[in-house]
Amino acid sequence: ILSDLRAAPDTGYIQLSPATLSDIDWFCQLSPLYNGQSLLYHPPGGPTIAVDLDACLTGVGCKSGPLFYMEELPPFILDLHLSITHLEMLNILVATRLFAPRWSQHTINLGCDNLASVAVLQSGKARDPILAGCAKHIWLFATTNDFNIVPFHRSGEEMQTLGIDALSRFHLSQKFKNLVSSIAKNATRIRVP
Repeated sequence: ILSDLRAAPDTGYIQLSPATLSDIDWFCQLSPLYNGQSLLYHPPGGPTIAVDLDACLTGVGCKSGPLFYMEELPPFILDLHLSITHLEMLNILVATRLFAPRWSQHTINLGCDNLASVAVLQSGKARDPILAGCAKHIWLFATTNDFNIVPFHRSGEEMQTLGIDALSRFHLSQKFKNLVSSIAKNATRIRVP
């Protein structure tokens, strides 16, 4: 919205960009929920759920409590040639949408090895339209399903030790498939529709 305002002439009309129209739509969805407090900040409360996720250039994976998913990216995503930061944020959005009903009234301790994605969710600010768009939808799901996301950075080494890297790379080698089998012993795989 601010970008469109900066580009607007002093008088007359401008065509609103798709991003601005998306912001207005997002605001309209959240407005009925407004209770006089911040829509985007939910104070930590309720039981916690540990969630760790990872993306690579060809796949995504996530473990949320006793559930996990691992998926190769479909061609329509691969054809976009997104950066790893975009794919990590997209994966956070996928996890949020998939698990939102299960996360209701919980604090979600979200581990991610991508500093930029974590920074966007911690600060509430992003100049990149893809990161901002994903963040808006993540916050919409958090608000409408009443949960709090507490993102934090995990090192790549931690992700390897936990086997989360293997979830996003299971399709690349037998080594990763073997690592996934250790996660599958204590968790149930669900599919991303």
